[in-house]
Amino acid sequence: MASLEHAIGQNDITREQLTAHVTRMSYRRQWLNRVEEEEYRTLLTDLLDLFEKLASHRAMEPNLHQLNTSPPASRDRVYFMWDYIAETLVNPLSTLRRMNRADNHGL
Repeated sequence: MASLEHAIGQNDITREQLTAHVTRMSYRRQWLNRVEEEEYRTLLTDLLDLFEKLASHRAMEPNLHQLNTSPPASRDRVYFMWDYIAETLVNPLSTLRRMNRADNHGL
C-alpha cells in the first residue's frame, strides 16, 4: 500500500489490514511530528494504542477479515469503538463535521 489515503480508498482492504496500516510506526512518527502540543500528542498516541487493542479484542474477530466497506458480522461495543476511532484517525475533518452536527442538533 502506497499511502494511508490510498489504503482507505480501497474497497478490497480488510479491517485487519486497515488497522495494521494505520498503526504502522512510520505513520505514528509522521503524525506525532506534525503535532506541536504535548497534550494532543499524548491523545493521538493513546488513540493509536486503543485502536490496536480494540482490533486485538476477541469480540472483533468476526469483523477483522471482512472488507472494511462491508457491514460488520458482529455489531457490538468493541466494533463501534474501533469504527469510531478509525474514522477519527483516518478522516478527522469528517469527525469534526459530525461533532458539529450533533452539537447543532442537541444530540
